[in-house]
Amino acid sequence: NISGTPLHVADKTIYPSKHSVEELPVFRLSDLHEKFKQLEEEDILAVSRSLPENQVYAHLPEERKTRAVSLEAVRHYAADFRFVPDSVLAADFLQEAVEANGEVLTYIDKKERTDEMYWAAAEDYPPIYKDMPDRLKTETMHELIVRDNGFYLNLLDEKDRTERVCEVALESFPELDTMFSYNMIEYIPHSDICLNLLANLGPNVGAYTLLKAMDPKVINTEIALEAISQDISCVALLPDSIKDERIPVITDQERQDIKSIAGIPFMETSWYPNLPPERKTEIVSRAAVSTDAAHLSLVPPEYLNREMYLAALNNNPDSLGLINPEARDLDLLICALRVQVGK
Repeated sequence: NISGTPLHVADKTIYPSKHSVEELPVFRLSDLHEKFKQLEEEDILAVSRSLPENQVYAHLPEERKTRAVSLEAVRHYAADFRFVPDSVLAADFLQEAVEANGEVLTYIDKKERTDEMYWAAAEDYPPIYKDMPDRLKTETMHELIVRDNGFYLNLLDEKDRTERVCEVALESFPELDTMFSYNMIEYIPHSDICLNLLANLGPNVGAYTLLKAMDPKVINTEIALEAISQDISCVALLPDSIKDERIPVITDQERQDIKSIAGIPFMETSWYPNLPPERKTEIVSRAAVSTDAAHLSLVPPEYLNREMYLAALNNNPDSLGLINPEARDLDLLICALRVQVGK
């Protein structure tokens, strides 16, 4: 009422405003929209920075769980999908949510999942593979599963780990000799690939370490010979089925001693110094020296031969100083130099 005349409503009198028409605030729909957008942006920022245990999104009023806020919430924390209002759960939202965070698909009812969702989820969340329909488990899908992390080979059945899929898995780590990435060799069922990895990574990672990580079923004669040529300790890891005149035959006690020594590669904590003399056999001594050249000073004199010296030099070229000067021939000097240059 701006006419100046009091209004009488029931038993109440409403007096006119003291403001003129010009002084009254103007209501604009655009202002309300702007405030809504500002609040929505604040909510998006809040859910993107929140810790899962704080459940910021879950505690928002339903009217503030907009499509944009909900999408950011599930992008940040897949389990928040449980709190998305039904009004937001349209087909296009489901697809976009899975593309933003593949783990979201684990919260979507299987009846509502599409092939497109599975493909999107696989790229971002490979563990979804175990829930996939068999029709989608193609070689292309398998390559996608392992493309960014080769260790996801363990999700695939052995028959699906083809040579091509294994190569893609290996390419996921530019440097296989770092950060224990070489351990994925455990999931590679192809002897030729494992042999190649052993030949190329063995000098840096250690042949014993690689052979120990392999599936025993892939170890054949070629792998066995390559392994023991790099480190005689590997003889203790060979399956009984591997028979070759070039492979030393060892007793069960020697196998146990070699494994104990190779498993603790530093002389300060090694089993070798404490072994009784009768168990410091030639093959056990070579394994000890291959593990740490410092063991050379503890090897019984009757076993100090060329093979023993070469094993020490291949482990540490500085061990040349531990070798009797009379035994240092040109071949041993060249071996020490070659190993030194290769380091």
